[in-house]
Amino acid sequence: MLTLVCALVPGLAGLLVLVAVELEMVPGVVWPTYHDPATVQFILVGRILPVVIWALGFVLMTRFSLATTVRVADRSSATAAMRRSWTLTRTARLRTTGICLLSTVAVAVAFMVLKWLGTYVAHWAGLFMLATTRDNQWVTGVLVIITPVAVALVLLPLALAPMGVLLACLRERLDGGAGEARAPSGAPIG
Repeated sequence: MLTLVCALVPGLAGLLVLVAVELEMVPGVVWPTYHDPATVQFILVGRILPVVIWALGFVLMTRFSLATTVRVADRSSATAAMRRSWTLTRTARLRTTGICLLSTVAVAVAFMVLKWLGTYVAHWAGLFMLATTRDNQWVTGVLVIITPVAVALVLLPLALAPMGVLLACLRERLDGGAGEARAPSGAPIG
């Protein structure tokens, strides 16, 4: 959650820039129409600025990617975990970025596969809905459209859990195994 909050702020800021440009709230920047070419101002503010803001969000996400793991493993406060994550990822920026990119791709692929598998559930749910609503095509159509995404979102934690373990392993490697020794829960320390 800590990492998500750090990445969510720049993500929403980039979207806010796009909304401000579309609502013509930025002076001198006009969204191009079908017949008009894009102006230099639009390209800079409407295209490049959101990408730069989103890139900043990705940098923050990679630098704070270990914050939740540090918080759980070290039982530290949120701010201390964020500071420790920033320190740990300082020396391994390329490795952390690579792992975050691969994790993002793996979760996206898992979502698409789960959504594809959800189409089979949607088929049977649609047939059931037709039978129970006296052939109401509208309700059935909506159900068939949203069911694959709902199935994918329900099953997505199965793909997210290994990503958390991967980040925990990265934290342990970057920490050099110098983390606090933990006794099994319920057992006395020492």
